[in-house]
Amino acid sequence: AIGINAVSDVYHDQYPDVANTLLYGPNDVNVVNGPLGVITVLANGTAIGINAEALADGGVYVSSAGSISATSVYGDAYGIRTTTSGSGYIEVDNSGSITATGEDFVNGVAAWAYGDGAASVTNSGSIDASGFTAIGVYAWTDGYGDASVTNTDTGSITATGAYATGI
Repeated sequence: AIGINAVSDVYHDQYPDVANTLLYGPNDVNVVNGPLGVITVLANGTAIGINAEALADGGVYVSSAGSISATSVYGDAYGIRTTTSGSGYIEVDNSGSITATGEDFVNGVAAWAYGDGAASVTNSGSIDASGFTAIGVYAWTDGYGDASVTNTDTGSITATGAYATGI
């Protein structure tokens, strides 16, 4: 397993390439952005706040109670982007704030399970996505697994753009 517990500021400022916090591995990937955690990403190209990928049949768990901001000046932006392959699961739990802003394709949370895994996103915080094509939460599976999104009574999901979808 790979884990990170973000309890202080993480700042990436990278021009013109991709700027992100990337964690990946052949087994399970666990990411925790605690209530005091602040992740800020600014890029000319693709900006990703947390990018967690599990290879083979590993699972991905991301919990964020802190703040995530991903801003792309000319490209795509993702607050949290997760992927699995094989039979791995994805579970994202956000109780903090996520803001993703970009010129093109933007997701507040993207949970993509390739293979037969499941993807689950629970939001009790705030998720804001703004771009030409903006999706607040995008949960998707490629095989037999289920995709689910739960937005609790304290959660808010906003998508703003020419083509915008909340969930």
